[in-house]
Amino acid sequence: IADDTHFIIWTAQQVKTANEIAGKLNKTAKVHLKIDTGMGRAGVFAEDVEPIAQDIEAAEHIDMFGVCSHFHSAEAAPESSIEQMKKFDLALDTLAGMNIKPAYIHLANSRGLLKFPQARYNMVRSGVVTYGLPYDASFPLPDGMAAIAQWKARVLSVRAFPKGHVISYGGQYQTQKDGERIAIIPLGYVDGFQRFPAEVNEVLIQGRKLRTVGRICMDQCHVTIPDDMDVQEGEEVVVLGTQGDAEITSVDIGTRWGTNKYDVLCGISPRVPRVYV
Repeated sequence: IADDTHFIIWTAQQVKTANEIAGKLNKTAKVHLKIDTGMGRAGVFAEDVEPIAQDIEAAEHIDMFGVCSHFHSAEAAPESSIEQMKKFDLALDTLAGMNIKPAYIHLANSRGLLKFPQARYNMVRSGVVTYGLPYDASFPLPDGMAAIAQWKARVLSVRAFPKGHVISYGGQYQTQKDGERIAIIPLGYVDGFQRFPAEVNEVLIQGRKLRTVGRICMDQCHVTIPDDMDVQEGEEVVVLGTQGDAEITSVDIGTRWGTNKYDVLCGISPRVPRVYV
């Protein structure tokens, strides 16, 4: 409230609290009324909008700047999404009948705004598409959109080992021949590079996809270097993004890890430096 930040409310107690705090600060609370059209997470049911809207209108220090809801299955269930839009429109009609006209009306997430143009109203909450990343492998982005998120590291060192040498904890991988070269990369599960069996993870070096070997350590991992590659200390390693003609997407990683791209992106540790271009 103190910083004029817009925020979401949906209960009478929230209205009361926001009004009291705004009054003490001599400010106006800018709120968006949340409608639960089917997500089951937060919000007032569309059929019950009028009482809470009356509370907001009666509150001296609150302005309803917006009204919103959220799709629960825009990626896979058009019928339920259409039903959600109908419920949202019911809430909007109720507000209009009370002569309440919020400045911002928003329902669509990334998949919703691409799949249902009628759900865009006058505002959308774009998520993963903001980063130029596809919602999933079966739903490509429109022409002209490209990925901007990249996750990179550098080769820490390259060592040659005798045959049968243990690599990483537990000895699950042993070198297959004399002179096998292993690149050590300062990247591990503390950074968000999840600790899965070695054969699951891969990175890009010199535009080629290379599998990690041995267990992922807290802050290091290991990659076997093919004989036809000359990899040197300090070379770029791409965990997420493109290198040459090769690419690893967040969808690729999420599929390998048995999760989704959001978990992958949100799981990148705060200790990984961010560079904004």
